Amino acid sequence: GYVTGGQPIVPVSIDAQPSSRTVVAGSRVSFGVGVSGSSPSYQWRSNGVIIAEATNRTLVIRDCSLSMSASEYCVKVTNPLGMTSACARLTVTPPPELEITEMMPGGRPDCAQHADWFELTNRGTNAVNLLGYRFADRFILENSRVVSTPVIVRPGESVIFVERMTGDEFRQWWGAERVPSEMPIITYIGLGFSQELGDELYLWSPGAEDPSDVITYRSFASATPGVSLDFTENTFGEDSVP
Repeated sequence: GYVTGGQPIVPVSIDAQPSSRTVVAGSRVSFGVGVSGSSPSYQWRSNGVIIAEATNRTLVIRDCSLSMSASEYCVKVTNPLGMTSACARLTVTPPPELEITEMMPGGRPDCAQHADWFELTNRGTNAVNLLGYRFADRFILENSRVVSTPVIVRPGESVIFVERMTGDEFRQWWGAERVPSEMPIITYIGLGFSQELGDELYLWSPGAEDPSDVITYRSFASATPGVSLDFTENTFGEDSVP
Protein backbone atom coordinates (compact mmCIF):
# COMPACT_ATOMS: atom_id res chain seq x y z
CA GLY A 1 0.00 0.00 0.00
CA TYR A 2 0.91 3.66 -0.21
CA VAL A 3 0.43 6.60 2.09
CA THR A 4 -1.07 9.88 0.98
CA GLY A 5 1.14 11.50 -1.62
CA GLY A 6 2.24 8.26 -3.22
CA GLN A 7 5.10 7.49 -0.83
CA PRO A 8 5.57 3.79 0.01
CA ILE A 9 4.92 2.65 3.58
CA VAL A 10 8.10 1.46 5.33
CA PRO A 11 7.87 -1.07 8.20
CA VAL A 12 8.87 0.22 11.62
CA SER A 13 12.17 -0.81 13.15
CA ILE A 14 14.01 0.20 16.32
CA ASP A 15 17.34 1.94 15.74
CA ALA A 16 18.10 2.92 19.36
CA GLN A 17 17.01 0.77 22.28
CA PRO A 18 15.84 2.39 25.53
CA SER A 19 18.56 2.23 28.17
CA SER A 20 18.09 0.71 31.61
CA ARG A 21 18.39 3.36 34.31
CA THR A 22 19.39 3.56 37.97
CA VAL A 23 18.13 6.57 39.92
CA VAL A 24 17.68 7.56 43.55
CA ALA A 25 14.21 7.71 45.07
CA GLY A 26 12.40 10.96 44.33
CA SER A 27 14.20 11.54 41.02
CA ARG A 28 12.73 11.94 37.56
CA VAL A 29 13.72 9.49 34.82
CA SER A 30 12.99 9.12 31.12
CA PHE A 31 13.16 6.26 28.64
CA GLY A 32 13.42 6.92 24.91
CA VAL A 33 13.45 4.86 21.76
CA GLY A 34 14.81 5.63 18.29
CA VAL A 35 12.57 4.39 15.49
CA SER A 36 12.61 4.42 11.68
CA GLY A 37 9.68 3.64 9.41
CA SER A 38 6.44 5.26 8.33
CA SER A 39 4.00 6.87 10.78
CA PRO A 40 5.00 4.96 13.94
CA SER A 41 2.60 4.76 16.89
CA TYR A 42 3.86 4.17 20.42
CA GLN A 43 2.47 2.55 23.55
CA TRP A 44 4.46 2.13 26.77
CA ARG A 45 3.80 -0.52 29.39
CA SER A 46 5.04 -1.06 32.94
CA ASN A 47 5.48 -4.74 33.82
CA GLY A 48 3.05 -5.58 31.03
CA VAL A 49 0.38 -3.05 32.09
CA ILE A 50 -0.52 -0.26 29.65
CA ILE A 51 0.45 3.21 30.91
CA ALA A 52 -2.35 5.68 30.19
CA GLU A 53 -1.44 8.43 27.70
CA ALA A 54 2.12 7.08 27.31
CA THR A 55 2.00 7.21 23.52
CA ASN A 56 5.11 9.22 22.66
CA ARG A 57 8.64 8.23 21.68
CA THR A 58 9.82 9.22 25.19
CA LEU A 59 8.36 8.09 28.50
CA VAL A 60 8.90 10.40 31.49
CA ILE A 61 8.43 9.12 35.04
CA ARG A 62 8.40 11.71 37.81
CA ASP A 63 9.13 11.11 41.49
CA CYS A 64 10.41 7.53 41.24
CA SER A 65 9.69 5.47 44.36
CA LEU A 66 11.51 2.48 45.83
CA SER A 67 8.48 0.31 44.97
CA MET A 68 9.24 0.91 41.27
CA SER A 69 12.66 -0.73 41.51
CA ALA A 70 13.19 -3.72 39.18
CA SER A 71 10.21 -2.63 37.05
CA GLU A 72 10.39 -3.31 33.31
CA TYR A 73 9.28 -0.59 30.91
CA CYS A 74 8.51 -1.68 27.36
CA VAL A 75 7.38 0.24 24.30
CA LYS A 76 5.37 -1.27 21.45
CA VAL A 77 5.83 0.48 18.11
CA THR A 78 3.37 -0.17 15.31
CA ASN A 79 2.33 0.99 11.84
CA PRO A 80 0.12 -0.57 9.15
CA LEU A 81 2.88 -3.00 8.15
CA GLY A 82 3.75 -4.45 11.51
CA MET A 83 4.97 -4.12 15.08
CA THR A 84 8.21 -4.16 17.08
CA SER A 85 9.04 -3.63 20.74
CA ALA A 86 11.88 -2.92 23.17
CA CYS A 87 12.30 -2.92 26.94
CA ALA A 88 14.46 -1.42 29.67
CA ARG A 89 14.66 -1.88 33.42
CA LEU A 90 14.41 0.73 36.16
CA THR A 91 16.37 0.42 39.42
CA VAL A 92 15.56 2.81 42.26
CA THR A 93 17.93 3.15 45.21
CA PRO A 94 17.46 4.97 48.53
CA PRO A 95 18.73 8.55 48.40
CA PRO A 96 22.25 8.80 49.80
CA GLU A 97 22.83 10.99 52.85
CA LEU A 98 25.74 13.02 51.55
CA GLU A 99 26.70 16.39 53.02
CA ILE A 100 29.24 19.04 52.10
CA THR A 101 31.12 19.38 55.39
CA GLU A 102 33.98 21.72 54.51
CA MET A 103 35.04 23.92 51.63
CA MET A 104 37.69 26.45 50.68
CA PRO A 105 37.10 28.81 47.76
CA GLY A 106 40.11 30.24 45.98
CA GLY A 107 43.80 30.08 46.79
CA ARG A 108 45.68 31.60 49.68
CA PRO A 109 47.27 34.99 48.90
CA ASP A 110 50.71 33.44 49.43
CA CYS A 111 49.92 30.27 47.49
CA ALA A 112 47.86 31.24 44.47
CA GLN A 113 48.35 27.95 42.63
CA HIS A 114 46.10 26.20 45.12
CA ALA A 115 42.46 26.67 44.16
CA ASP A 116 39.05 25.48 45.33
CA TRP A 117 38.44 22.30 47.30
CA PHE A 118 35.59 20.78 49.26
CA GLU A 119 34.90 17.80 51.50
CA LEU A 120 31.92 15.50 51.00
CA THR A 121 30.86 13.24 53.90
CA ASN A 122 28.59 10.20 53.97
CA ARG A 123 26.15 10.74 56.85
CA GLY A 124 24.08 7.66 56.01
CA THR A 125 24.25 3.98 56.88
CA ASN A 126 25.02 2.66 53.38
CA ALA A 127 28.23 2.93 51.36
CA VAL A 128 27.97 5.19 48.29
CA ASN A 129 29.83 4.74 45.01
CA LEU A 130 30.37 8.21 43.54
CA LEU A 131 31.00 6.94 40.01
CA GLY A 132 28.88 9.05 37.67
CA TYR A 133 27.93 11.65 40.28
CA ARG A 134 27.98 15.22 38.96
CA PHE A 135 28.74 18.56 40.60
CA ALA A 136 28.62 22.16 39.45
CA ASP A 137 28.71 25.75 40.66
CA ARG A 138 25.42 26.55 38.89
CA PHE A 139 21.90 25.14 39.21
CA ILE A 140 22.19 23.45 35.80
CA LEU A 141 23.23 19.94 34.82
CA GLU A 142 24.82 20.88 31.50
CA ASN A 143 28.63 20.98 31.62
CA SER A 144 28.70 19.72 35.21
CA ARG A 145 31.80 17.79 36.29
CA VAL A 146 31.45 13.99 36.41
CA VAL A 147 33.22 11.55 38.74
CA SER A 148 34.72 9.18 36.17
CA THR A 149 36.19 6.48 38.41
CA PRO A 150 34.65 4.35 41.19
CA VAL A 151 35.04 6.04 44.59
CA ILE A 152 33.48 4.23 47.55
CA VAL A 153 32.58 6.41 50.54
CA ARG A 154 31.60 4.31 53.54
CA PRO A 155 29.29 5.53 56.33
CA GLY A 156 30.97 8.25 58.37
CA GLU A 157 33.81 8.69 55.89
CA SER A 158 34.67 11.63 53.64
CA VAL A 159 36.19 12.36 50.26
CA ILE A 160 38.06 15.47 49.14
CA PHE A 161 37.43 17.18 45.76
CA VAL A 162 40.26 19.54 44.82
CA GLU A 163 40.83 21.68 41.75
CA ARG A 164 43.92 20.79 39.67
CA MET A 165 45.97 19.26 42.53
CA THR A 166 46.75 15.55 42.77
CA GLY A 167 46.09 13.64 45.96
CA ASP A 168 49.79 13.68 46.91
CA GLU A 169 50.02 17.42 46.25
CA PHE A 170 46.98 18.11 48.40
CA ARG A 171 48.34 16.03 51.30
CA GLN A 172 51.69 17.78 51.11
CA TRP A 173 50.02 21.21 51.04
CA TRP A 174 47.38 20.55 53.71
CA GLY A 175 49.62 18.42 55.90
CA ALA A 176 49.74 14.66 55.59
CA GLU A 177 49.16 14.27 59.33
CA ARG A 178 45.82 16.07 58.95
CA VAL A 179 44.53 13.97 56.04
CA PRO A 180 43.77 10.27 56.71
CA SER A 181 45.87 8.14 54.39
CA GLU A 182 42.81 6.18 53.24
CA MET A 183 40.74 9.28 52.39
CA PRO A 184 40.00 9.43 48.64
CA ILE A 185 41.02 12.66 46.89
CA ILE A 186 39.40 13.48 43.55
CA THR A 187 41.02 16.00 41.19
CA TYR A 188 38.85 18.13 38.93
CA ILE A 189 39.56 20.89 36.39
CA GLY A 190 37.66 23.89 35.14
CA LEU A 191 35.15 24.56 37.89
CA GLY A 192 35.28 27.69 40.01
CA PHE A 193 32.93 28.82 42.74
CA SER A 194 30.97 31.90 41.78
CA GLN A 195 32.16 34.99 43.62
CA GLU A 196 29.77 37.46 42.01
CA LEU A 197 26.61 35.48 42.86
CA GLY A 198 27.77 33.98 46.13
CA ASP A 199 29.73 30.73 46.00
CA GLU A 200 27.49 27.77 45.18
CA LEU A 201 27.98 24.03 44.91
CA TYR A 202 25.47 21.40 43.77
CA LEU A 203 25.78 17.59 43.70
CA TRP A 204 23.60 15.25 41.61
CA SER A 205 23.37 11.47 41.33
CA PRO A 206 24.16 9.79 37.98
CA GLY A 207 20.49 9.38 37.09
CA ALA A 208 19.39 12.96 37.75
CA GLU A 209 17.69 14.55 34.75
CA ASP A 210 16.39 17.70 36.43
CA PRO A 211 18.42 20.19 38.52
CA SER A 212 15.82 19.91 41.29
CA ASP A 213 17.01 16.33 41.87
CA VAL A 214 20.06 17.75 43.68
CA ILE A 215 21.47 15.48 46.42
CA THR A 216 23.15 18.22 48.45
CA TYR A 217 23.70 21.95 48.03
CA ARG A 218 25.68 24.70 49.73
CA SER A 219 25.84 28.45 49.26
CA PHE A 220 29.07 30.13 50.26
CA ALA A 221 28.21 33.80 49.98
CA SER A 222 30.21 34.66 53.11
CA ALA A 223 33.24 32.56 52.18
CA THR A 224 36.65 34.17 52.58
CA PRO A 225 39.19 33.16 49.90
CA GLY A 226 41.97 31.17 51.54
CA VAL A 227 39.91 30.28 54.65
CA SER A 228 37.92 27.07 54.76
CA LEU A 229 34.31 26.94 55.93
CA ASP A 230 33.24 24.20 58.31
CA PHE A 231 29.59 23.08 58.03
CA THR A 232 27.49 21.35 60.65
CA GLU A 233 23.81 20.53 60.59
CA ASN A 234 21.51 23.58 60.43
CA THR A 235 24.38 26.07 60.03
CA PHE A 236 25.25 28.23 57.05
CA GLY A 237 28.97 27.86 57.55
CA GLU A 238 31.59 29.19 59.90
CA ASP A 239 35.25 29.96 59.36
CA SER A 240 37.33 26.88 60.04
CA VAL A 241 41.06 27.15 59.38
CA PRO A 242 43.31 29.15 57.01
